[in-house]
Amino acid sequence: MGVCIVCTKPATKLCGKCVSKSYLHYCSIDCQTRDWKEHKLLCGALKLLQEEEVEAAIERFSQHIRRYPADKKAYYYRGLAFNKKGEYKAGIADGETCIKLDKSWQEGYKCIGDALMHMDRIKDSLGALLTKETDDAAEKTKILKPFISELNKKYWEIHGDE
Repeated sequence: MGVCIVCTKPATKLCGKCVSKSYLHYCSIDCQTRDWKEHKLLCGALKLLQEEEVEAAIERFSQHIRRYPADKKAYYYRGLAFNKKGEYKAGIADGETCIKLDKSWQEGYKCIGDALMHMDRIKDSLGALLTKETDDAAEKTKILKPFISELNKKYWEIHGDE
């Protein structure tokens, strides 16, 4: 259960059109309909990112962020789009914004780790992923698992058999 993005009442309805199966919650069809004009930016941005239309996706995420400046997931997806485009400083900035909005949400750390990994800053990438404050080993594993094999591969590409 979430909070309606329109009226802040408790909500369980999600947008069925989003590529990501949505994360915006609505309390009613009425609120969802009222929000569609703005929400369609996010739906379209996710689809553009999936189709590798990175520049257009970044613009759509930016438009959505102007409407919903506290939407950590929009910053996360835009950060990943920046990383795909090779604009790693912008990707890191969006990851940092995610963390400012919610320190406990792992995707902000992933966004920063992804940017640093692509910059061949392997140790910094791992450090960013481990920065998340949690004592839960299972949660740490969940954060790190997708990156471990990629980090290992990058490390050996850079260092070989030294």
